[in-house]
Amino acid sequence: GYCRDRIKDSCDQLRVLLPYIRGRKTDMASILEMSVDYIKIVNMCMPQTLQDQVRVVSLHIRMEKFTTTN
Repeated sequence: GYCRDRIKDSCDQLRVLLPYIRGRKTDMASILEMSVDYIKIVNMCMPQTLQDQVRVVSLHIRMEKFTTTN
């Protein structure tokens, strides 16, 4: 169904974006686990002010996406 297609599409996008699995066939659970690990590493290396800026931009993007799809 629609939800399953969205999950598959998002995992396909993560497969391309994550540096250590780029293009490799990996199951969805592994992709999600590696995504969490990668985000944790990026957050540890990123100054708090930059994290806050990214969070604000991310919220705006999600809001725009939500309002244009509904």
